[in-house]
Amino acid sequence: MNMQDQKVALDVQVLETQGLLSQLALHAGIHQQMPSYPERLTSYHKALLDYDSSFKDNIFHRSIVIDSMSVAKTLLRWRDNLALCGWSKNIVLKDSTRLNTLAEIDNYFKDEGLAALFAKLSDTIRRMESGELNVPMAYKTLIIEIPCHVDLLPDFIKPLMSSLQNLDVTIEEKTDYTKSQPATITEIHFSQLWKAEAWLAQQQPNAYEVWINTNNKRLDNWLHMSGNPVCGSEMTDTNPQITQMFLLAIQLFQRPLNVNTLLQYLFLPECPLDRRLRRELANRIVHEGGFCNEKVQDCFNSYIERELKDEDDETPQEMTKEQREENYITYLPFDIRTDEGALPLAEEANEVNVKALSKFLSSISSYASSKAVKIAAVQPYDARIAQLRNVAEMTDALLHQIETLIDGNLSFTTLNQWAQSLYEDGDYTLYHAQVNRRNVINRPSNMIGESKNTVWCDFYGDVQATLSTDFLSNLEVKQLKDAGILLWDKQHESDFMHLMLAMPVYKTSGNLTVITCSQQGATKLPMHPLYLQLPAITKQEDGDKLYSEIASKKIDVIDNHRDTDAEKICFDAGKHPVKWRSKESFSALEKLLQSPLDYFMNYTLGFTDASDTDIKLPLTYGNVAHDVVENLFTSERNGEPLSEFVVSHYEVAFRRALIRKGAILLLPEHHLNKERIKYKLKECVSKLATIIQENGLTVIQCEQEEEQDLGLQGGVALHGFIDMLLNDKAGNNVVFDLKWVSKKDKYKTVLEKNRALQLAIYKDMLLHHDNRPQSVRTAYFVMPYGILYSTDDFFGSNCELITPNMQPDIMEQLRKGYAERVSEISSGVIETADNVPISKLSYAQSGNVYPLEDDGKKTEPKKAENLYSDYKCFTI
Repeated sequence: MNMQDQKVALDVQVLETQGLLSQLALHAGIHQQMPSYPERLTSYHKALLDYDSSFKDNIFHRSIVIDSMSVAKTLLRWRDNLALCGWSKNIVLKDSTRLNTLAEIDNYFKDEGLAALFAKLSDTIRRMESGELNVPMAYKTLIIEIPCHVDLLPDFIKPLMSSLQNLDVTIEEKTDYTKSQPATITEIHFSQLWKAEAWLAQQQPNAYEVWINTNNKRLDNWLHMSGNPVCGSEMTDTNPQITQMFLLAIQLFQRPLNVNTLLQYLFLPECPLDRRLRRELANRIVHEGGFCNEKVQDCFNSYIERELKDEDDETPQEMTKEQREENYITYLPFDIRTDEGALPLAEEANEVNVKALSKFLSSISSYASSKAVKIAAVQPYDARIAQLRNVAEMTDALLHQIETLIDGNLSFTTLNQWAQSLYEDGDYTLYHAQVNRRNVINRPSNMIGESKNTVWCDFYGDVQATLSTDFLSNLEVKQLKDAGILLWDKQHESDFMHLMLAMPVYKTSGNLTVITCSQQGATKLPMHPLYLQLPAITKQEDGDKLYSEIASKKIDVIDNHRDTDAEKICFDAGKHPVKWRSKESFSALEKLLQSPLDYFMNYTLGFTDASDTDIKLPLTYGNVAHDVVENLFTSERNGEPLSEFVVSHYEVAFRRALIRKGAILLLPEHHLNKERIKYKLKECVSKLATIIQENGLTVIQCEQEEEQDLGLQGGVALHGFIDMLLNDKAGNNVVFDLKWVSKKDKYKTVLEKNRALQLAIYKDMLLHHDNRPQSVRTAYFVMPYGILYSTDDFFGSNCELITPNMQPDIMEQLRKGYAERVSEISSGVIETADNVPISKLSYAQSGNVYPLEDDGKKTEPKKAENLYSDYKCFTI
């Protein structure tokens, strides 16, 4: 469009069909607010359901019953393609029930899309032709260039072009370029896609006049990482994490609640919940294994009371207590501060509370809209803006659908189907173009000017598109054409697509470089459809060789490899003195004695492999078992025998344990795991109750917290929780430590080797009480096998007496072993000693220390290999 007379900055616009129609309508004075896709889809969905309720014998009825929104999505696409070609609800075909049904549905639908705009524009231009309306001034200076013969254009556009020519609009067919071809064509072939991208990222921006890259995201990532100006790119056909807020908001209403959905919602980059609450809440859910327990409830209360701050923290609070409570209630659709509020989340249910849903979705929509406005005020081109607006659009459309269609109950199945249909993949800005960047176009058809030197960065893969009338049968096409519908001729459409795809070949006068690749990872990449149709390839180069040239650099080799049999790692303890903890647990002590590097990394430096995003299934089994046992064996029985009580109350205790410690077992994919642990654990608690009754024991407490100074160097206190503390008939203490294991004999072997450090610590703790018992018996109760292993006497078929191979004082070994490790590390030496005979280690030679776990060999046993799985990068 020539606008030089109007003194505008740009006088040319490159447009596709919708853009051309919009520009013509704008200058013709036609205004139509184009609704968003979610709005149109929900409007058409309502029309479909209204029609279906009146005509239940229609051809689509059974599909509508299964998933009405998906049906509406498909039918709307058909309808829009046909409507552009002149089809309307008045068109009745002789032999097409589905298209006639489509026409009947249109009686319930008010179209405000592109087809409606096109109809208004066509009518306005006809009135201009008849002289009824004046021709706009812009039309008189308008020049439309098309890159092909008019015959190849969609048939419904051709009458419009003819009318525009009658109004003296200049339409130029630019077809001479199809006789041109590059002077040379160079193929650079890479074995792997990443090598091609790495090589391209190292080329100078002016190495080529035009860079063609359909998905420039990956190349921009390489440029960004290497510190070069990015070209500007989009994430295509995707849904970034922020847009997932819409689906996650819906899935929070699934029952039983999917704990992974809750965690994903808490980890959203723009989650509406306060960042302090969601970070701490996610941490506690992961570490506890469930969303209804004391730690999680305490998290909410601590946040509302003091923003999770300590009592002595005097920094000003950012929100009032009332605002914090409002934030929690508004942006979580349930209240899990009490058991009563959380227990229903674990129950199987398909009905959704419509009132709570509408309130929550309204809050999400308001938050997304307001957040987008706030970001735009500071950073107008921020990528988050489009994503948040899309969340608001989808949420508003779903809300309108619920308010319009639902008068009563709504199933989660239906709600989820609606949400999935609205949740369309889209294109979102990733990088904005920077100064001195490459001149990149993302479609071959966008190349409208001549280039002397072009590189086609992704000349591989299947890029064939479907034709606009592929959903129609040949009979339907014939009948529609007979009815005057201007369907795009299939051969013309195919030729047009091919012409647009080949534009770089025609528009490059000098050298055209095409980048081909064999594989992306392990996936074989197909050949580009144009490959065999290229003019003769002048030159072929080995891309892997080119990559090796830029990737190879002569350097001085530094040998920092640590031998696998090295005994130690050293550091400067004078400059970096070690600060020892005032309290230690059994697990920390065991790690210090056996694997000092693990202890040093975990507790001294603070590195850990504990994930805040992933609940581990093996740990979940043990957590659930502990919770069930604690609940059953400490509850008031009102005289009911223990063995009968644990069986009669097991179901309730197990369901309670799932939401407290085993929420991951509520997921459908873990149904078999849940049923297995439910069956096995029931057997175990029954056997445990029998053992307790047969041995005349009384349960005093489960998870009893103990903290005692047991004579370790520096007065370090030992801290732990006794799984089950009991008394025998003589009033002496008995300790049962519960273990859920995969190997039945693991703790039997521990007792045989006299390495039951945990039991020894608990026994010594109890013997240090003021009212110390005369004796303390200890045992491991191993689940899911239901066996009690002990070096003390217990009666029963499920009890096994173990005789240790040796009888040293474990606590004395612990004290000496702890002192030796403290001395080593404090002097700057950390023993690693993989595959080294234990007898040669300075720790073992110090005498009467807690023994190291060996590799099981009878002659010259070596220290058990430590893979340092958490920190392998430090030790290779």
